[in-house]
Amino acid sequence: MNDEHPNDALPAYALGALDLESAEHVHGHLSQCPSCRDRALRALHGVCTLPFSLTAYPVPPEVKQRILDRVKATPDSTGSAPERAAPPETDPFIRAGDPRVELPPRRRSAARVLLRGFTFLLPWAAAIIGWLIVASLLLYSHGLSDRVRTTRDADQARISDLNSQIAQSQALRGYLLIPRVAIEPLKNWISATSSTRVQLVRAPGYSHGIVIAHHLAPPPSGDQYVVWAENQDHVFQSLGAFVTSSPGGDALLVVAAAQPLDQLLEVGVSIEPTPGPPAPTSALLFTAALSTPTALPSPTPTSVPHTLAGAPATPPVRHRGGANPTLTPAPR
Repeated sequence: MNDEHPNDALPAYALGALDLESAEHVHGHLSQCPSCRDRALRALHGVCTLPFSLTAYPVPPEVKQRILDRVKATPDSTGSAPERAAPPETDPFIRAGDPRVELPPRRRSAARVLLRGFTFLLPWAAAIIGWLIVASLLLYSHGLSDRVRTTRDADQARISDLNSQIAQSQALRGYLLIPRVAIEPLKNWISATSSTRVQLVRAPGYSHGIVIAHHLAPPPSGDQYVVWAENQDHVFQSLGAFVTSSPGGDALLVVAAAQPLDQLLEVGVSIEPTPGPPAPTSALLFTAALSTPTALPSPTPTSVPHTLAGAPATPPVRHRGGANPTLTPAPR
């Protein structure tokens, strides 16, 4: 049998001589191929004309009588043979009642089985999705509240810092209006060519002043810059601490001493741990002389690596633990 056109099987199909599988194959092809369907109709026409091509012989009278007696012996009271169902109009190639070409019973498709299972599982899936959405919303709201709280705390800290800067700016503006105010630069013992500057704004007879830092790199983590004042008795006093963290490395600190600044010996800045110690524990990186000592004895070694009074022209700068600090100017 040709897989494309079953030309060889069409005569046997018209005679009803094919098996069930072959007949179904030919029938499916005829429903899609007009040319083969025309040839099959011609073959059926030829099969229908076969009885008329034979020679007619007279039937003996006893044969007719036997047929009538057999019909009368059937259970049907009407005496007529049961009619066979007419073949479907859409299927003219299958003869009604022929067991050889009857199609098998219709089977349940896999798509229908899947659809029924999906319909059964749909409510459970919707419930699970709903619970997942509720849980996600609860987790999101909890995380959102934490972010809002963190943002609020950061905003409050920023507002406090801005208020402090405003107060410092107002103090600086008012301090600059004092007669005979002077800006005292602090000597940089790290690098003479560095752009880092630390200055002290002071006025004669005033115990408070303002320390301004420009392009000063942030201190190491956990440390801070501490401003020290040394009096005529070589006693150190902490005037305050600051940390530079802005992109320009700028800082402003209002300091206040126990006596007028012009009566102090010198002022300096060092890096100290947080909280600050009562006396310097590391080298003074920036210094400035505020007054001339009346009578100073020869400098004696102390526990402080570098003191303000009597310091050599280029004092050794030592950090805690013997390591030299690495200070680079902050980016402009």
